[in-house]
Amino acid sequence: MRKQRHPGYTNCPVEAALDLIGGKWKAIILFRILEETRRFNELRRLMPGLTQRMLTNQLRELERDGLID
Repeated sequence: MRKQRHPGYTNCPVEAALDLIGGKWKAIILFRILEETRRFNELRRLMPGLTQRMLTNQLRELERDGLID
């Protein structure tokens, strides 16, 4: 898991959730994956403003944090 942005909020579940899904794309990626199982290129087509590199990085972070397999 990543370092928390604000160490003073160690007991706050909202802060913990925002640390995991914060950012511009992670919530959108999770939304698309929750609809149904998606392949990498399907996600790219659904989000034209997202670069391949950024999608790869975001998916790796979500996987590292245990939110997706």
